[in-house]
Amino acid sequence: MRPKAAMFLMVLAGVLVGCGKPTSYHPSDADTGYVDRSLGEGRWEVSFVANALTSQQRLKQYLLYRAAEITLDAGNDGFVVLDEHPGRGRLSGIKVEGEGTQRPYEFEHNHLWFDSRSFVEGYTTTVYEPMSRYTGTIVFRVFKGENPPQEGTVFDAREIIQTLGPQVFRQR
Repeated sequence: MRPKAAMFLMVLAGVLVGCGKPTSYHPSDADTGYVDRSLGEGRWEVSFVANALTSQQRLKQYLLYRAAEITLDAGNDGFVVLDEHPGRGRLSGIKVEGEGTQRPYEFEHNHLWFDSRSFVEGYTTTVYEPMSRYTGTIVFRVFKGENPPQEGTVFDAREIIQTLGPQVFRQR
């Protein structure tokens, strides 16, 4: 087996062993989980770091679920998502340039849900280090009563808890 192929297989095996299950829903630890912070005036930001086996759908569910928990804990009824960013992470590799010259490169991309082949057009990747983690983020504003702000996508916090609760994977 060629040394480059052997190295690729070792890296891939390490990633697969380390990421055996999708990320569970939990506060941030050293590697994964959610972090939230108040931006003032009823605005919040929630970020969730997930492993590479966690789907975009699950990541979005975790972000909405955490937003609903914050909303209800503060005595509010709903929230409006003002901004969201899908899971993003780093891709690194080696660009092979003219006459076999190699140059390392690294850039941010939407992992798993982005067609990397078209994004790296012009880059011949001889070493690819699969990501093991990526981060999704939402910014939202909480509200009380039946008149939500008209500035984004509106969610009823109790409905989110009831609907998504059974789908939220918690490590036991």
